[in-house]
Amino acid sequence: MLPRRLKYTLPLVAGLAAGGAAAGAALATADYAVRQMTAPARPRRPLQMGFTPFEAGVDFSDVTFPGGHDAPLRGWLLRRDPHAPAILACGGYRAQRSDLLGISSSLWRAGFNVLLFDYKGYGDEPGPVTLGYWELADARAALGFLMEQCPGAPLGTIGFSMGAAIAIMVGAREPQVRAVFADSPFTDQREIVRYHVARDLRLSPSQRTEVLAGVLLALIDRRLSRLFGFRLADVDPLRDVARLAPRPLFLIHGEADRIIPVEHTRRMERAARDAGVPVEANYVPDAGHCDAYFLDRNHYCARAARFFGAHLGVPPSSLAGASLNGHVAAVGPAVSGPGLQRQAAHPARPCIDPPGEVEGERP
Repeated sequence: MLPRRLKYTLPLVAGLAAGGAAAGAALATADYAVRQMTAPARPRRPLQMGFTPFEAGVDFSDVTFPGGHDAPLRGWLLRRDPHAPAILACGGYRAQRSDLLGISSSLWRAGFNVLLFDYKGYGDEPGPVTLGYWELADARAALGFLMEQCPGAPLGTIGFSMGAAIAIMVGAREPQVRAVFADSPFTDQREIVRYHVARDLRLSPSQRTEVLAGVLLALIDRRLSRLFGFRLADVDPLRDVARLAPRPLFLIHGEADRIIPVEHTRRMERAARDAGVPVEANYVPDAGHCDAYFLDRNHYCARAARFFGAHLGVPPSSLAGASLNGHVAAVGPAVSGPGLQRQAAHPARPCIDPPGEVEGERP
């Protein structure tokens, strides 16, 4: 028989040991999540060795300008008349500017100036990424550069996935932006990280798993703050979307999206309408993440051009050139209507998967 002291001490020690192991596991899991979230993109073929605006038959300039943290950013400026409306194209998580050549070249044909750029850590010089925090600062710097190149021109933003969230946040902060087109945005960084953590750990909904997810998010938040200087709450397009009013917002999202669930855009639409933002919303059945473009490129391109033309002032006659019409249709994203069937394959995507996804893997 155990001495009385040991009889009560051993269970306590065992409980503390178990608690310590659980705490260690939670810390390790949070550290892993942060490393996955901020790791650089895998090296890709150099941009100049792949599709460029030259292949799309577009007049352009290679440009370099200071980013949001003073690091130089590189991009392509698709040039029209400098007084013509100008659009900033915001790419997705771990994407490259070449991923947006399809939609951008079609908007150029419709009469718009378009700036495509790589955030710091993207493009040919991979580095740490932050799922919207550093990237937002770079997008605002890119908009400032676009305004210098096209002084007085009406401005719009277009974005995909993380880039859609950034397009909304840029518009909320920059009153010069007159219209925002957002394809598959997330509502806020906390919710999209929570979704991927729960999915990757296979946590079924319950009160216990909600507590565990809350603990992990708190640990992730602290680690992001310590390593990168920001909190999950700092990236919150759902909070910011109200600041777009009275400027218009176009939303589109695939109902079969497993990277950013369609409910994110439904919530964004409700919040925008409640704040008095004029909203056009399109939900595409059976479409996955940022797939609407690929289901009907010409329709998507034409719809995007009409949206910006209506709010930025491009003459309707120039919008006839908005479709791809045989030009490099396989490169980058343009709005698909309900009921379209998924194509068998598409060689490029407008955005890359958020944390928890293998880059390039189909959802």
